[in-house]
Amino acid sequence: MEDFIGHRKLINFIDKIIDKNISGRVLLIDGQRGVGKFTLSLKIAEKILGRNPFLSNNFLFYRNDDFLLKTRFYLKYIKENGKEFKKVKNYFFYLFSRALLGIKYGEISNFKVNGFEEKVKIDVTQFLYDVTNKLINEYEIDFISYEEILLRISEEISKKKVIPINFVREWKEFDNIKSTDGKKVILVGDFEEATIEAQNSALKILEEPSFDTLVILTSSNLKGIFPTIISRCLVLRAGNLNAKEINEIFKISIEHNNTNTIDFMKDYLFDYRALLKERVLYFFQNVAPFIQKNGSLVFEFSEKLSKDGREFVISFLEEIIIFLRELHIFRQFYLRNSKVGVKYEELINNLYSKTYVSEIHSIGVEIISLIQKLKNNENFSINFVLTDIFIRISRWYQKALARKKFL
Repeated sequence: MEDFIGHRKLINFIDKIIDKNISGRVLLIDGQRGVGKFTLSLKIAEKILGRNPFLSNNFLFYRNDDFLLKTRFYLKYIKENGKEFKKVKNYFFYLFSRALLGIKYGEISNFKVNGFEEKVKIDVTQFLYDVTNKLINEYEIDFISYEEILLRISEEISKKKVIPINFVREWKEFDNIKSTDGKKVILVGDFEEATIEAQNSALKILEEPSFDTLVILTSSNLKGIFPTIISRCLVLRAGNLNAKEINEIFKISIEHNNTNTIDFMKDYLFDYRALLKERVLYFFQNVAPFIQKNGSLVFEFSEKLSKDGREFVISFLEEIIIFLRELHIFRQFYLRNSKVGVKYEELINNLYSKTYVSEIHSIGVEIISLIQKLKNNENFSINFVLTDIFIRISRWYQKALARKKFL
């Protein structure tokens, strides 16, 4: 795994334990989202199986991912660079393999896309097999010509947020099958997304994994995994990347300070931070002050935000926390007759002398609690909880604006 970028100490350790034969063991790689845990796990699988794991009968995997974001990123990369590179092809192997699993589990069905004259129904299964076959035989593929189909497939898979019991049942069957060359790898990404039923079922397999099988789990939140499962794993920690490593991974040089590939992709696709600020300003200027006059405003805003996906919702709420933190800091420094630079100065100038620290803290605690629930992938309607928190924020905001200045 000499060509793998980042996590050098972790890779050196993994190389040593692989050389000692770790079949019949369970590895759990934990770390922040977007630092390459799943990609590293695929490298481990490739080293053990001696080939691209997606092309091996001795490999089984499952993972939910932000495929829509990643597909957009790689399509933009191809458009701007005029050629594909190895990472692009590896990604599409991953996407197509996951999409075929989605068809198997009933997560994706055939759909219509725009043709030259009218919408044409696509046989998704046949499409995936045909394009995968081209990848296997190293044909040159014009991914841009398939853009609408690829984005639609990615959108459908991105809706999945839990690891289903059906996968664990297949895992059991796969575990009982003897491998052709004495080696098998099972890889489950973001295992904290497994349902309680799925984790209970997986626990029985993990107690005594087959001797010829290596199980690799990844996680971005160990609290979402049963302690009894963690106790059966060799837990490894993947640290953050740095900006130089991320540029090297994608062979793109842009100015950024991201420590994970997810934020990098967002920045590459659009000015993500500017977009978040724009949405926050829109909420406080066009929604929060007017919910009594037009009750549908907050519902429409919540629904639109929900459609952008769970990750964007989390980022938006974290951006409101930035605003609240700046409001708190500005108010404290103002009381000391000092000046501080802030991102949301326009909003804060109208608010800092009309609200209290206790109010800012209370709203912040509620938002942080919701962010944690979203990160834990708790099962609830995002649109519903967003509407509720936005009504609470709007009431606080209106009440503050209605006060006379007390400073």
